[in-house]
Amino acid sequence: MQHTPTKVSRRGGAETEGAGLGQRGEAETEGRGWDSETRLGQRSEVETEGLGWDRRTGLGQRDEVGAEGGILITVDLERCTGCGTCEKDCFSRNIFVRNGKAQVASPLCIHCGHCVAVCPSNAVEIPEYDMADVATLGTTDLSPEELLTFIKARRSIRQYKDKPVDPELVKQIIEAGRYTPTASNRQELTFIVIEKELLAFRSLVAENLAELGRAMLASEGTSELLSNYARRWLEIEKVYREDPKQKDALFLGAPLVILVAGDHPVDAGLAASNMELVACANRLGVLYSGFITRGATGEKIKTAVGIPPGKEVLVSLLVGYPAVKYQRTAPRKKADVVWN
Repeated sequence: MQHTPTKVSRRGGAETEGAGLGQRGEAETEGRGWDSETRLGQRSEVETEGLGWDRRTGLGQRDEVGAEGGILITVDLERCTGCGTCEKDCFSRNIFVRNGKAQVASPLCIHCGHCVAVCPSNAVEIPEYDMADVATLGTTDLSPEELLTFIKARRSIRQYKDKPVDPELVKQIIEAGRYTPTASNRQELTFIVIEKELLAFRSLVAENLAELGRAMLASEGTSELLSNYARRWLEIEKVYREDPKQKDALFLGAPLVILVAGDHPVDAGLAASNMELVACANRLGVLYSGFITRGATGEKIKTAVGIPPGKEVLVSLLVGYPAVKYQRTAPRKKADVVWN
């Protein structure tokens, strides 16, 4: 049977040479033995020459499926028991059991790693990822009540000590963002840590906000709330011009800023929330700064801090040791819940 080689992108889409694509690699596959219901072919779902594939049995010593530019998923057939746990948990219907062993079909894979995580015999790997990151799970002693109290206790910190943050703690914060789920497992977020170049970054943000503020004040349609913001931005720029090292009402003396850049606001927001929780667990304080996010725009600032093309700053986090101690949680409005 003839098979057209399938290219697997890092974002999970499949591209068939000579054919157009639909969402998630739904390529035209007539005449290729493709079953639209099961997402499987008769033997080999992708071109696997050179990977030890046996077309008679559909197996290899290590069942490796992938293509140029793609991420290989491998199954150690000596370890695999054919239990089907991976098949049951695969959202993309990309892994299946045949002849008593797990096999993979690459067209729809989003490389979420569930097959790696769920396999009882530790038989699945994604070699392009760092498999040393994979940890065996046990039980946790963190109770739901403790976690909820921890979430309620977090505050937006606007007072910071003049104390640098340990780089190892910053790495933990980034890890929390890295392991946060993203749409279709795209993992496309970029985390920019600004510490040594903070003064230069402050200058660029203050410049951008002041320019935006002047435009808002010159417009007759600007609301009083936005006009108030605009005046504050002009004052921030003035303070910075008079003394760049003086604590301002924007950066608040925080020793570092972490920017979360990407093209999907929900991904960035979810990551930032987890990052804040890990920061708070390390007795650090965090402030989500919408003003900084608004000021961190334009090619000049993107080039200065290294934001990749096609991405924008979606979340800005001030991070540092709090210079204030809260004695209790803050009140909130009742939840607006609709039960159906």
